[in-house]
Amino acid sequence: MCIARAGWPTANTGNGNNNYWSSTPNSNGNHNIVNLNNGNVNWNNDNNVNRVACVR
Repeated sequence: MCIARAGWPTANTGNGNNNYWSSTPNSNGNHNIVNLNNGNVNWNNDNNVNRVACVR
């Protein structure tokens, strides 16, 4: 369950990771990620750590 909060982090918050998961699968065991700092789209293994944001 996600709770929408004002001020979602979209810039570097100290860990250097601005990547957010997309629900779009890229291949077996991978999903697309979007860097909200620069707009780049890439893929990442599902076992890696990235951020999530709830969208309605």
